[in-house]
Amino acid sequence: MASVTIQNVSKAFGDVVVLKEFNEVFDVAVRMFPDDPTANINAAAIELQRGDLQQAVRYLDKADAQASATLNNRGVLKLLQGDLDSAENYFKQAQAKDSVEAGANLEEVTNKRKDEAIFVK
Repeated sequence: MASVTIQNVSKAFGDVVVLKEFNEVFDVAVRMFPDDPTANINAAAIELQRGDLQQAVRYLDKADAQASATLNNRGVLKLLQGDLDSAENYFKQAQAKDSVEAGANLEEVTNKRKDEAIFVK
């Protein structure tokens, strides 16, 4: 199975929202190949977009734990859960493995911390 992630598909289409059909393809792939790490990382990315964090964790647990896409998506999960320290840690690990997305996500952590400093006192 080719190594394709939601981020790669999104990048190929610019900032356009990933189409429903792509999500369906990845949903089918993970059902057909439930133990495939790539299918699971793609399914996890879909669930993160949908906001189903519990299902995302299930898929992330079956993905390659040291792959940059897995580390990045675990960072996204932690960011969505509000755990900025853990998110930053995962993004730094992913960035060390050449994840471009992780660099952008680290900037998001920095922005969230700035927002918290202003609005949460």
